Amino acid sequence: MRLPLLSLLLVLSSFVASAQRITERNFQKYFDEYGLQGSFLLLDAEAKQYTAYNLKRCRQGFLPASTFKIPNTLIGLETGAVRDTSEIFRWDGVTRTISAAWNQDMTLATALRVSCVPCYQQLARRIGRSATTNGCRSCSTGAW
Repeated sequence: MRLPLLSLLLVLSSFVASAQRITERNFQKYFDEYGLQGSFLLLDAEAKQYTAYNLKRCRQGFLPASTFKIPNTLIGLETGAVRDTSEIFRWDGVTRTISAAWNQDMTLATALRVSCVPCYQQLARRIGRSATTNGCRSCSTGAW
């Protein structure tokens, strides 16, 4: 699982560099309003134009973290590793202090809503490395 994530980071880091035009905007007030640090990058594919805030940070590689739950869900459904969003993931009995919501059986839909890492670890094991790699390619994850 680490190799596909590292590959994704490399591709995403080159994503910004391949832009033909980049318009920088100052969205600092929006980040300040919520006490956040971050960046913003939007691609207008037809115009081949990027709008960016904090371009230096845009060029840094970061793990996809919880955003990877979206393609992971799609790949799980597509490969049949999970039947549908109502399939139950059984709690393994390990009490986790990060989120009390994780300490119970739950559906895939609930696991996505509460960002249940243990459920998604189960799903990733069911899918397997090869199917994950193929799924990322087929939905263009990291192929910008």
